[in-house]
Amino acid sequence: MEPPGKTPSISHSDFTAEHASAAMLSELSGELDSHIKQIESRLGVVILPRGTRFHITGPAASVQAAQDVLSQLYAQVRQGRSLSSHWVHHSIQNVQLEAETGAAAVESAGV
Repeated sequence: MEPPGKTPSISHSDFTAEHASAAMLSELSGELDSHIKQIESRLGVVILPRGTRFHITGPAASVQAAQDVLSQLYAQVRQGRSLSSHWVHHSIQNVQLEAETGAAAVESAGV
């Protein structure tokens, strides 16, 4: 957590959808990039898809969370599943919960 009045540092990273077909990339992004927009809105990041590469910009923790969400969603797409906004929402919630649980474990360990 950032101190009040201090803006979080901006981080950049890429997620690559290895061996993705055009249909898989379309499914991952959603109709009219709806899945990308949902991730951006919920996590406070900007995602620029370019072919199989998704460039993510935002606060470091949010960038990591977006990478994790894209990774989870792409794993589903690779298994032939169709994604819905509900599935994207669920994936975002899981990643956020994992991050909170991990942070709480570190704090309780005194690290």
